[in-house]
Amino acid sequence: MKKFLTKTTLVILAYIILMFVVRSLLPYYLGNEQFLRKMYYYDKASDNINTVFIGNSLINRHVIPAVFDANTDLSTYSYNIAADATNIMERSYLLEHFLGKYEVDRAFMLVNHSLEIREPNLHTLRLVYYHDWKRLKFSLKYADKNVQQIKYHLMSFMENQFGMFRLRALTNYKQSIKTTPPDMIRTRGFLAMDNEDHKKRPQAPGYARNEKKHTKTLKKAKRIKDYTNYELTRKDLAIIEECNRLKKLAEVKDTELYFVFLPNSPGYYTYNLENRVYLGDGNEFPEFFEFENRFNRGHLNREGAKIFSERLAQAFNEIPPYKASRISR
Repeated sequence: MKKFLTKTTLVILAYIILMFVVRSLLPYYLGNEQFLRKMYYYDKASDNINTVFIGNSLINRHVIPAVFDANTDLSTYSYNIAADATNIMERSYLLEHFLGKYEVDRAFMLVNHSLEIREPNLHTLRLVYYHDWKRLKFSLKYADKNVQQIKYHLMSFMENQFGMFRLRALTNYKQSIKTTPPDMIRTRGFLAMDNEDHKKRPQAPGYARNEKKHTKTLKKAKRIKDYTNYELTRKDLAIIEECNRLKKLAEVKDTELYFVFLPNSPGYYTYNLENRVYLGDGNEFPEFFEFENRFNRGHLNREGAKIFSERLAQAFNEIPPYKASRISR
């Protein structure tokens, strides 16, 4: 029995040491393949970049750095480091580690609700890799009393601590870098939805065939809502707390952190965060709700992304007061 316990202890210790070595050798963002590919080219141009955007596909597919830079009042040279399906907890992790390694004048982070874990995503590196202690505290506050979600987050945290799912990624991640499209240098991280269509069509075929239906849906979504009586939920409070924590962290790094809110967002009116960048109500940004600017139900096409990027720059220019620190270093 004593020999068995000794061998078991040695095996566990060897595994822990092995996982520690593996984690120290691999990039912090291993698990998010799209982000990994973007950072490969970011490192080649990082000396010139002073502005970054982070979020999910609503930033990844919508913000064109060159268009944004051409419409700001500053000498910005930006890069889109957003990645599809990156929830706000993962954004927090990526941004915090990014700021720990790189120096930029400003960063824009999309703020919205997107943290629910789905069962098919369990036990994958994409879910596990960002579940550190800080994100666990955030997620447990966000989950509130949802027992299933709390269980999922705790499980992912433990799997992360044991370094699970990384050995397979170790053998694949260099190959992922090799297959990164060189065009990402020119676009500075922007990935147009049109490029996902093998014929480069401006709209997904299924979406284009249902213009009447989707136009009606967009018209409804465009309506201005009254958030006067909106009550903050525990989820909202968790996001606000995390955003304020990230802002303080960014200030230490001499980076201005801006929080981006999509059209008709209750968060813009109720979160009361500093450096809010709001794309506007439906009547202020009607192009966001026009059928011809959409690729599919959830995303804009390239022309829509151009308009989105212009509007984001305009909203940024409108932020008062005009701080001396906004003069690009």
